Amino acid sequence: MNGSPPPFHNAIVGRLAARFDAAGWEALTGQALIGETSGGESTADLAVATAEAIEGDPSPLPADRVALVGEVVSSGQDGDYAEKRKWYARSGIPLYLLVDPHDGLIELYSRPENLTYRRVAPYRFGDAVDLPEPFSFSVDTSLFRVYPPEAVRWDRNPEFLRDVRIPPAPDEQKPQTDHMIQHIPHSAPRYTPCPIPPPTLKELQDTDDAGRPLEPFTAREDGVPVHCVGSPLRCCLRDIRPGERIALVSYAPLRRWAAATGAEPGAYCELGPVFIHAGACDGPDADAAGYPFARAGALRTVRRYNTDGQIAGGRFFEIPEDAESGFDAVFDEAFADPEVALVHVRALEYGCFQYEVRRP
Repeated sequence: MNGSPPPFHNAIVGRLAARFDAAGWEALTGQALIGETSGGESTADLAVATAEAIEGDPSPLPADRVALVGEVVSSGQDGDYAEKRKWYARSGIPLYLLVDPHDGLIELYSRPENLTYRRVAPYRFGDAVDLPEPFSFSVDTSLFRVYPPEAVRWDRNPEFLRDVRIPPAPDEQKPQTDHMIQHIPHSAPRYTPCPIPPPTLKELQDTDDAGRPLEPFTAREDGVPVHCVGSPLRCCLRDIRPGERIALVSYAPLRRWAAATGAEPGAYCELGPVFIHAGACDGPDADAAGYPFARAGALRTVRRYNTDGQIAGGRFFEIPEDAESGFDAVFDEAFADPEVALVHVRALEYGCFQYEVRRP
């Protein structure tokens, strides 16, 4: 972290330390740690340990004596979200509490394994963060404050400036690029595009359908670590916006549908990459018009499945100017076959799943 942290950062660290102190733990701020398995040293905003663990006043403190480590994000988010998370996981620290005052988000990582944590629990400012054993108490975050917009410029390293919080004037806005998908307003469509349902989203935020733990990151205009701004979010069926906490996960939509219906698609199950929110998601906008991701001229495949989960046909589709009428006609054609139970809409170029539509 470059420069001196701002007051909101320090106030959050102080409140966290006070909560652990009140529960009988040693809450060490700005604590240098050394890892036997991870190598090197790291300085944590907050390290929580027992009184016995700091006997002898070791400096740096061995990481294997720490029960929980906490970081409050300043401007250099990637250090806290990536490098430090990997270092703490590799050091075997059981819990990592990450607080981001830019977005008012909190993530509690647990179950360290190699360079990552197998589980992440998302929260928002104002929530009570439930800590597992050996703590078994909650942390009140109602007094945590989000950085004001101007706070994004305090850091001396311009690589980490949060430009999204100081939007350019209208005449400076970037033009819409081909990969940034937009909705074309229209009346309500006849068929219902299905997002990833909330219970499934919660499961994917723990472990995805390939057995991988969540690897959340912040969507950035510069494409670091992944070019994703403007790409589809399958949990709410809209485009990714700069500054959002998201993740790229492996998702098996047909397998999920089959588990709910009792179908046995066998080899027809497919696994593919989709973007989701890494934390809370409000779902699709109830006021959004038309079908999602319906940019005129974009190419789609509409794949049909029968009640057994087997492929029952499909077709290539170029989205017309009147996207809603075009999709309605394609879905009418699909469901005219009484054997068809649902369809998948996929991007043609990469084959990525976008959403499913079930027989009305």
